[in-house]
Amino acid sequence: LIGLAIGLHAWIGLQYGLFREITEFFARVGTTLVIVAVLTILYWTAPRVAAYGLATGRTPLTIPAMNVQQGDLLLVRRLAVDSGSALPRGALVRFHPQGFRNTLYSRWATPSEATIGQIVGLPGETIQIRDGVFVVGGHRLDPNEFPVPRWLQRDPIRSQISIPSARYFVSTEYTVTGHGHLRLDDGMIKNACVIPASEIRGQAFMLWWPLWRRGWIE
Repeated sequence: LIGLAIGLHAWIGLQYGLFREITEFFARVGTTLVIVAVLTILYWTAPRVAAYGLATGRTPLTIPAMNVQQGDLLLVRRLAVDSGSALPRGALVRFHPQGFRNTLYSRWATPSEATIGQIVGLPGETIQIRDGVFVVGGHRLDPNEFPVPRWLQRDPIRSQISIPSARYFVSTEYTVTGHGHLRLDDGMIKNACVIPASEIRGQAFMLWWPLWRRGWIE
């Protein structure tokens, strides 16, 4: 839209301004080429200036309380690596998941690019899963606000996981593939879900697509 607005105003200026003074054919061609080159630069530059610090990401989670469904496209405000600002529980964040391989039967498959996850546990807290519900510091969380991903429902956290300082427990969907089914131990789950704050690249603030559900994320 920004590029379209720039192009329309440039054409108006060219058609009703410069072309009234420039009548020779080759002069008009040369002027048009120069303006096209300038417009091309503006087209690529202006949106990046207007949308500086923004990114997008598709969420693999369905969170009824936020009206967020699997596959929704979210707008993300990038965070500085050394910002040091605390993130709240429930925030949807963009991060690069870490994959690893189990040497026995199964391997851990993670997306190759950044994905969206939900912060469930904060630094210094303990977390586990009971009856398909996250329990943080002994308190059960509302599953409509903090749904347990499918892979953690199948292999729940059996003992409490402690979250170190400067780290968060981030819930998102993963896929376990391999020969047969191997139950995941709490150490593997901790390696996948306890994310350093420095690896969180941004926080989602708006549901951008689909259009009919577009709105702010609270």
